[in-house]
Amino acid sequence: PRGRIAGIGDTLLFRDPRGRSRNPSLLPARDGGIAARGPFIIHQAYTVSKDAGRTFVGITRDDNPIHTEGDIVPGALTIAKALLPIEVLFDHVGIVRLRSKFSRPARYGSRIVNHFFIAQDPAETAVRVSTYQEGLLMAETEIRAKPLEGPEVPARDVTVETEAVAPIRAFLDCMNVSPDVFFHRGNTDRFTYPKAYLASLPSGELVRQLHGEGGLLNMIEFEFEPGKFVPISEHPAPAVLIEDKRLRRTFCQVATRIWDGFVTFCRGSALLHPP
Repeated sequence: PRGRIAGIGDTLLFRDPRGRSRNPSLLPARDGGIAARGPFIIHQAYTVSKDAGRTFVGITRDDNPIHTEGDIVPGALTIAKALLPIEVLFDHVGIVRLRSKFSRPARYGSRIVNHFFIAQDPAETAVRVSTYQEGLLMAETEIRAKPLEGPEVPARDVTVETEAVAPIRAFLDCMNVSPDVFFHRGNTDRFTYPKAYLASLPSGELVRQLHGEGGLLNMIEFEFEPGKFVPISEHPAPAVLIEDKRLRRTFCQVATRIWDGFVTFCRGSALLHPP
């Protein structure tokens, strides 16, 4: 829908590899948006300022000095910028898998470009994202999503004015995404945590456990239960549980899950280069 495209403040360019054929992938939709009936490409361009990076790590509690004092863009932010547009644009599917691998860290103040390669069929939406800065490959991300077969998990009694929603609105603002567009799905408001936000939380927990030195993120992988949306709530908020932490001289392998003490929302693992 046109309104969801407008909800992303970054530059978005849609490309159709079959645009000159008799069967193009992209067609104008009745509401002024875009109808996709085949594979297509989206180019997303953005720049991360140091202030934005500090805001991001403040929200996700990742106070690693390389992000707050140095000029390294948080790896979790790079991943979130690749995942969140899929959550916004394709609100008829649920993210089930995320996998990102980093070649090198991005730096503040320089233009970053995400190339999304998107293919959809009735059973799955498959997305490959290649992230570049100054012509160099920064990261590669794979996203898998399944069609929503039933209604979302009902949002609890939360309004946009509550304290619980405030950090999520700040997260979406930091991502240059309209909170109102994200929270509004169908004909109602659904106050749920972005998957991009949940996937950003383990980095901060690792920094706290490693006493402020989390190292550089090399790879992260998360699995989400199809169709499960995590409702925003003050009691309790999602917590990060580090289930397994294996330290090596060359990398740190971590298994983690996001939960509220009763329900596990997602599981994942990460590889980090130690500081």
